Amino acid sequence: MSKTETPTEADEPEQPQLTFEEGRQQTKRYSEQTKIYEAELPEGGVWVFEFKMVDKKSIADKHRTIKNTRRGREQDIDEVAFELDVFCKGVVDAPDGFPLSPTKLKQQDQVVRDIVGEVADLIADFSEADEETVRKFL
Repeated sequence: MSKTETPTEADEPEQPQLTFEEGRQQTKRYSEQTKIYEAELPEGGVWVFEFKMVDKKSIADKHRTIKNTRRGREQDIDEVAFELDVFCKGVVDAPDGFPLSPTKLKQQDQVVRDIVGEVADLIADFSEADEETVRKFL
């Protein structure tokens, strides 16, 4: 993304230099973009979820445990808690009454948990997408 080599005439046209605040506004707009997912229910009908990007690293850090063993340090992430947290932090809009709490989501039936897992995976993928990929979905 950033260049450190000396520019040559063969390089692309020069990009305008921005202040930190101008660049920060761009990154904020980029990270606030959303996507829509429609989950089809078993007996007909859909649930519509709108979601945004999340900071996966900070969510993973929250659910990571580190153990010192004879083989060295071992890391483990509570995948279920990570998935539920990604879902809850990434969903901007959900069906009326849909629980957006990890505790309440753990108590739901398997179909609901499967849908939550699908949406969490989409949020995680969207959070890692580059700008060109994100624009394809807008």
